[in-house]
Amino acid sequence: MAVGVAGFVAGAGAVAAGRGREAGSTAVATRAPSPTLSAGAVADAGPRAVEAGVPVGYARSGPGAAAAATTYLTVAAEQLLLMDGPAREAALARMLVPGASAQTREAVGGSAALLERVRKAASTAGTPRAVLRNLPVAYRVDAFSEARARVSVWAAAVWSIAGVGGPGEAWTTTAVELEWVDGDWRLWSLTSREGPTPATTSGPVAGTDELIGALAGFSSYRYGPS
Repeated sequence: MAVGVAGFVAGAGAVAAGRGREAGSTAVATRAPSPTLSAGAVADAGPRAVEAGVPVGYARSGPGAAAAATTYLTVAAEQLLLMDGPAREAALARMLVPGASAQTREAVGGSAALLERVRKAASTAGTPRAVLRNLPVAYRVDAFSEARARVSVWAAAVWSIAGVGGPGEAWTTTAVELEWVDGDWRLWSLTSREGPTPATTSGPVAGTDELIGALAGFSSYRYGPS
């Protein structure tokens, strides 16, 4: 199976690719993240609502951009693959900038081949038996202006879909580029790379049925920037 947050939906062993800005672009004004963000600034980062299954409504600030990037990656990793076609398209329309490239749409929403495998796995039960978890560990605001921002998120991903693949896990760092559109941050591109990866345990590896069964009834935690 694929690796990481966006890598999972991109294909086996793939690194999710977004449209990179060309060298010399002045679209994003580089600014180091503040080391003394107030508790109020972080608390006001958002989200403030849910639309099309996506938490939305982020502050026009560094913490707001970080919250948007982290949430959109988690929605992509945990929810989009298991949505039906119309629901997935509605969620993508809310997260992505208008006119997002096909490459970015596939990196976030999944390739046609992967979506077809998930659809077939769900054909008998209606919803595939699956564990999809994105675990953000740390973030960094690499660049920020009132129009655009770039945020890097270091995260672990764990997945298993009966009839499709897994169990698997991976650590990735994903650079998310956002644009301020219609009063909210929207995802413009993302690029993932593997690592850094901590040492893994030597415990026994769970099989697909064991992992899905053991985690039945568990809910995901939700995190905000700090």
